[in-house]
Amino acid sequence: MLFNMRPAHGMAVGVVFACTLGLVAHYIALPLPPVSPAAPPPADASPTLSEYDAPLQSEAPLLTGLTLSSGPPLSPSAEQANRSILLVRKCLALAARDPLAAMDMAAANQLYDVDSGLAASLIVQWARRDFDRAYEWTKMQEPRAWQDDMLARLAYLRAQTDPIAAARLVATDISAGPARDEAVISVIHQWALRDARGAELWAQSLPDENLRERATEEIAGVATAFSPAKPIR
Repeated sequence: MLFNMRPAHGMAVGVVFACTLGLVAHYIALPLPPVSPAAPPPADASPTLSEYDAPLQSEAPLLTGLTLSSGPPLSPSAEQANRSILLVRKCLALAARDPLAAMDMAAANQLYDVDSGLAASLIVQWARRDFDRAYEWTKMQEPRAWQDDMLARLAYLRAQTDPIAAARLVATDISAGPARDEAVISVIHQWALRDARGAELWAQSLPDENLRERATEEIAGVATAFSPAKPIR
């Protein structure tokens, strides 16, 4: 035991113990080495896919029709259909600022075969902004059923503000046939909403008896639908 050691041995142990305490205190007092800051990325470093684009992968097929998943690839016909749908959407967006460019884009990419209602949507959107230019462009197209359909839509739109001009358009610009007959009825309907007497006079002037009867019935239907309700006794 320590208390039974000789004086010389006790002194040696004390010296060793004191030196050990001094070394421990020395290392504790030393300052910690500074932590080197992380090196900044190079100035020309670009974001990686995992940083920015990865969250959008699930949305990309909805926007572009392309598959980023590990599923089977689309067939060529499916890819073409998706591309055509995307072009239709771009075409409709373009029509808001440049209707003529939108019509040309649709024709160049044969989008009228993809969406049968695209031409009607484009021409009506154009006519609401500039009826005269839309009408002139339609008149310049090759005469066919497609042109008659577009003119019938323009007539319907014009009848909402100028039924007489709409009636003239139908009579002079649309080929005789079902398309013109339906255009007559649509103009009659709009005309009767504003001037039943004027609509009736035009209906009576129609040369085709069957069409004249349809027009007269249309005027009567408008009058009934919009007549004031009679009080119940």
